[in-house]
Amino acid sequence: MKSGKKSRVIFERAKNAMPCGVTSNFRYWGDDNTLILKRAKGAYIWDQDDVRYIDYRLGFGPVILGHAHNSVVLKGYAFPFDVTYINIASMLVKFNKILGFIMAGAFIVADWLWVVFCYIAWSRAAFAWGLDRLGPKWFTDISPRFNQPIKLLLVMFVAAQLVLAHYCFNPEILGSISVEVLQLVSVFGFTAISALIFPYVKKVRHIWDASPYKNWKFLGVPMVTVSGFLALLLVLMLVVSYYISEAFAFMYTWWTIIYIGAWLFALGWYFVFKAVRAKAGIDVTLAFKEIPPE
Repeated sequence: MKSGKKSRVIFERAKNAMPCGVTSNFRYWGDDNTLILKRAKGAYIWDQDDVRYIDYRLGFGPVILGHAHNSVVLKGYAFPFDVTYINIASMLVKFNKILGFIMAGAFIVADWLWVVFCYIAWSRAAFAWGLDRLGPKWFTDISPRFNQPIKLLLVMFVAAQLVLAHYCFNPEILGSISVEVLQLVSVFGFTAISALIFPYVKKVRHIWDASPYKNWKFLGVPMVTVSGFLALLLVLMLVVSYYISEAFAFMYTWWTIIYIGAWLFALGWYFVFKAVRAKAGIDVTLAFKEIPPE
């Protein structure tokens, strides 16, 4: 898939106004492959060079009837503005300036809340590593004045700024992380495998026997095993679909490097701190032999 001449002209102009010419890394598919759309109808979209594509995404689901379906299109009416959510919402409230300001502000606030959430989540994870002795002791140093792990928060803040700066200049590299293949495998994939084998692992059999769901079965197979199998199948389907999609072909190399690098780094981090703590007479595996309180 290559962008045509008209699409390239508009894309080059957009790059002067936005990083990589797009408003989201999901929309950047490489300098030669990023689509500049002209119109859409049903399951199809056309770029500025009138090349037709099948839209498998459909707005991540909301465009369930297809683009410009007759039942939802106002015939003969052309919008005098960009057809975005905020503009449509403003039209529905008769362009009330106060309500429009509140809705637009909500989007801005939501972005800021997401930044704060990510910052807290990463710091919280690192703090937990320190509690489990899988990180430096200063991860859990609490400031008497602020009652917060100030050292850890400052390190996370600096690291976040460096990553953001890198992303601004190289969005195609870190952009792959947002596609969440790493999360699909690391979180949902391993969770699915755990559910699949949970009822049959002797070490945790006493936990399974105490579960109120142990009698939930389908054709004699525990429902948790069935659920784990279906979840694992879904994860595999999603991962394969990402790797066979031509739209993401320009990131395949970086994907593999980032994913394998992250997994190797995580394993190395664990075993290094396990060995360090073992020399001090601390068995870090004990932290994983009980169910966390939350």
